[in-house]
Order: sequence, then C-alpha cells, then structure tokens
Amino acid sequence: HGSGSSDASTDDESGATAATHPFIIWPKGPPIEALLKVLLPFAAIYLEFSLSGTKGLHCPPRTVKAGELDVAHMNSWSHATNYPPLVLSGMVDLLHHYSPLPAGIPHGFLSLGFGTSAFLMLAHTKPEPLDGLVHQLLGLCMAGVSVTVLASGIWPRSFAVGAAKSLMLMMEGCWFFAITHILFSGDVTWAASHPGDMTRIIFTPVLFAWIFIGLLCFMLAVFLMMQLALVGSRRHPKGFAGNKGKGITSANYQKYLKLQQKDHQARGKEDDSCV
Repeated sequence: HGSGSSDASTDDESGATAATHPFIIWPKGPPIEALLKVLLPFAAIYLEFSLSGTKGLHCPPRTVKAGELDVAHMNSWSHATNYPPLVLSGMVDLLHHYSPLPAGIPHGFLSLGFGTSAFLMLAHTKPEPLDGLVHQLLGLCMAGVSVTVLASGIWPRSFAVGAAKSLMLMMEGCWFFAITHILFSGDVTWAASHPGDMTRIIFTPVLFAWIFIGLLCFMLAVFLMMQLALVGSRRHPKGFAGNKGKGITSANYQKYLKLQQKDHQARGKEDDSCV
C-alpha cells in the first residue's frame, strides 16, 4: 500500500508541474499535446517555405544582389523562427512525462517559446503602418501568454493565473482571425482611400479592445455558470432537477472539497519543512 501511495503522489506531482494536459478522450494515453508540439511545427515550417517559394536566406548567384539577404523572404524566415522553441518545449514535456523534471521547467520552456514569438512579432517591421500595427498587437498577446504561462508554473493551483492564461490564449487566437480579415479579406473597411489615411490605424486598437472586453464578458459568464452549478449541486443531492447521476451532484462537490482540503494540508506541510 505504501508503494502504491508513493506512485500516486509522484503522478500527482508530475501532473501539477506539467505544462500540458492529458487528452480528454484518452486520459491514460501518451502525451498527445506534447507530441503535437514536436511534430506539427515541422509541417508549418515546410509550408512556410514551400508556399513562399523560399530557396535560401541569400539572393542567388548571378543576380543584382547576389550574396545579400533576400528581403522578399524575410517574412518567411521570421515566421518560421517562431516554431523551434515550441518544438523544444514539446521535447521537454515528453521528457517530463516519462521522467519528471524539477517544478517550473516545462512551464519555463513553454513561456520562452511564446516569449520568442512575442519578440519576433514586436520587432516585425513592416513598410505598411497597418500591417506593422496588427503584428505589434499580436506580439502583446503573445507576451501576455508568455507571462501567464510562467506564472502558472510558479502558482500551478491559482485560479486567477489559470483564468488569465486562458484569457490571453483566447485573445491571441481571436486576434489571428482578426489579422486575417484585416489584411487579406479585401474588405473596403480596411482599404486606404489615400496614402495618408490614418482612419484604419486609429480604429485597429479599438477593435483589439472590443475583442478583449468581449472575452472578459465571456469568461465572467462561464464563471457565473460554474458558480450556479456548484450552488445547485448543494441543493439537489441527486443532481440538477433530481436527475440521478447527471450533472454535478452534491456528493461530487463534497469530494471536490475534501480533495481541496487535502491539497492545502499537503502544501502546508511543505511550507513547514526546512528541506
């Protein structure tokens, strides 16, 4: 029994310090998220260069700028540089899954991955002001993800930190969709009527703020729904509307409270230890 308890505690510790989560429909399977972080970036890098026609970093021989950096391909090299840090993060996650690493290492590598992307986007100079602005705002999103991922490694059980990380990840994803529409949809709203027109530049941060506020309202609504579910579980021992075995039951809620209490006790013992 002692050996089994030790194994369980090791699994709990590994799970609490991991930067990835089990696949929801295959919780006992291999670390799918880590494998995807290792494999998918190679496909993205291949597509980045193959679709752009990039053959090398420098202008080819027998051209006017032979040997110089090829400015036409700088975007491809900048975009492709986003992926290697995520591959490293996936490798660290795989190593941590099979041989647990010190707490904070997986989150640190994932944070550096998003931090690298943030740096590249913030330094992503563009001749067209609107193009440069949307990339800078994307860099802010990535920087927010990097900071909150690092914070989740320091405070893995903090609800506020977890919510902030989810918020920044959703904001980054939404802004990717917004960039696609702004730059490539052909919508006349985002077309400049003359070279000095600043209307689009002024409105872009407003759109960014609207999306952020909308996500805040969405997360608040989800939180309130969770709170109502927990309150309802206390009033209906058999589940919502008396449906036995469905929804959140009071027994499940009591089990959740006991687990939380055990977790706080364990953390209290760690705090009292001199080791």
